[in-house]
Amino acid sequence: SAPMFANISSTLREFGFEGAYAQLLSHLQPEILETISPRYRCDCSRERIERVLVTLGEEELRDMIREQHGAQVDCHFCDRRYRFSEADLEELLKFASGGRR
Repeated sequence: SAPMFANISSTLREFGFEGAYAQLLSHLQPEILETISPRYRCDCSRERIERVLVTLGEEELRDMIREQHGAQVDCHFCDRRYRFSEADLEELLKFASGGRR
């Protein structure tokens, strides 16, 4: 016999939330206390990317400055692009080497 909840995703697609709720859970007599609509939101920021770059270490930052003359970092969740100039990387290098920003 097939599992009771084998097709939850297809049931949601076909019937929507309320229909799927009726199809799958009505026999349990649940009570809906609240409904919310999830919202996609990425919490990336320039400051967070700067911290990531610092964790790469001094040698990697020096290579980026020398070879690429800057850096470009794309967030894989929201597709935001962050650009860092040589001067930006020099500041991060100071921080990575124990200095303060």
